[in-house]
Amino acid sequence: MTIHAKLMADIDAFLKRTGMPQTTFGSASPFKNPHIVRRLRIGQSITVQRVDALYAWMREYEGNGQRRKPRQKGKRAENRAA
Repeated sequence: MTIHAKLMADIDAFLKRTGMPQTTFGSASPFKNPHIVRRLRIGQSITVQRVDALYAWMREYEGNGQRRKPRQKGKRAENRAA
């Protein structure tokens, strides 16, 4: 697995764990760029320093208890029926 592929796998896992949309991730991350995940997916590279900053930010985000459970599908429909 390449470093780029590992980074993308780690970002995808982070997004799934937190339920965060990729544009929010980009805006809230050190990049302050809502399109960074899309750009990384198409192969844009970033420096090692930026990769380190991104991993540090993800650790800090989850370490501050900001994880949220993934939204359950159909929950809104169940609430309307009740």
